[in-house]
Amino acid sequence: MKSCWLRRNLFYISLIFKSLTFINFLIIFISTKLNVFYMSSFNKYKILKEQKLIILFHQGNLSEKEFKFNRYKVINDKDFNPSYNFILDIRHSKINMTINDVIKFGLWSTKNRKLNKESLRVILTNTPSHVVFSTLFRDSKGVDIFGYNIFSSLRHSLNYLEVDKKDFNLVEGEIEKMIEK
Repeated sequence: MKSCWLRRNLFYISLIFKSLTFINFLIIFISTKLNVFYMSSFNKYKILKEQKLIILFHQGNLSEKEFKFNRYKVINDKDFNPSYNFILDIRHSKINMTINDVIKFGLWSTKNRKLNKESLRVILTNTPSHVVFSTLFRDSKGVDIFGYNIFSSLRHSLNYLEVDKKDFNLVEGEIEKMIEK
């Protein structure tokens, strides 16, 4: 009699455990999907007229569509100046693009370019996948004439862009303000 009671209770306990495990799985799965949905992409830009610098900041998951949308926002800003130097900061993002997407975006960028050939451009990275994306983009047909350079250090990129050293903290502060915490 005790063994029957024990077997039955073990059966119920195992059902409860399986249910809880499934519920935990659902909670984790749904919260992950919601997090990706709500935090899929966070993008800002800042145009610093005195420094003649445009900062385009990306955070979260990035796709070709989001890159295009953000590029449109910048080039349609009333303060946009095609001769300003340009920082594309992707250090806080995850690139969700295939090689074909990157090449397509490169071709689209050449057709919809608003930047002068004379202005300097950098892409700020911090992971190997960022470097691969940036290299594929930079070397895409048509984009290569614009001379994007890839850096993992903001200070080195600012040196390359010939930003006055007294403005380094200002630029760094503007990027810090853009980070979604």
